[in-house]
Amino acid sequence: MKTINKLGLHSLFLGLVVVFFASCNAITYEGDYSKEGFYQGPKDGVEQQIYFVKEGRADSITYSFGTKPESLLKDTIQVPVRITGFKAKKKMSFKVSVDHEKSTAVENVNYKALENQFVVLPDSVNAFIPVILYREGLSQEANMALKIVMRLEGTADLGIAFADGAQMSIVFDNEVQKPVIWQYLEPYLGPFTPKKFLKMLELYDGDSKTWYESPYTPAWFATYGKLYTYFKNHPEDKQEIPYDMLKLLVPDLKK
Repeated sequence: MKTINKLGLHSLFLGLVVVFFASCNAITYEGDYSKEGFYQGPKDGVEQQIYFVKEGRADSITYSFGTKPESLLKDTIQVPVRITGFKAKKKMSFKVSVDHEKSTAVENVNYKALENQFVVLPDSVNAFIPVILYREGLSQEANMALKIVMRLEGTADLGIAFADGAQMSIVFDNEVQKPVIWQYLEPYLGPFTPKKFLKMLELYDGDSKTWYESPYTPAWFATYGKLYTYFKNHPEDKQEIPYDMLKLLVPDLKK
């Protein structure tokens, strides 16, 4: 009897599996979701829609010129968007506008005016909006970030998918924060200034991350010697570095 029950349950399970897959095969994917997993249903007479891709549901993208080389005067942020439904079969156009009332950045001063139109290329569901940011005029002080608020606009090709996916902001600054370790370097390099720190990073390798991760190495101390020499040859920058103290770290330092 136990054997018969086990066989019966096994047969019932297999029957349910067959019915399940048969019903799945009958789905035409003409409703809410496409085979590729994106919402597809028509909206306002437009077959497909577009929305901003929000990593972790964040409503903004942050960027800082801060510790980047002073020679970097502009940079491009690629803002991702995605369409619902199947991959585009042709070029599909969409528009983006800037909400100037909610934005604090000034067009063609802090960033380059956006193009009138963008496209999603064939055989893709993704596209990017290039936004060129300008460094000139940005403060190096804290809490002085600027903001660009962008909104998607529908076209004959693409509608707007979700209300909360129609807006995205770029928040950017030029803040140069004093590193915690500077309190130990100050006797040798003098008071912290953004100019001094940026030049030091440039002479090191231009990457603040590797500088933080490689303390008290020969490359560190060699950079301090180069920093002293640079500002000695550029007195117009008015950056003070105490020679006598620094020579304790860099014995071959030339006055």
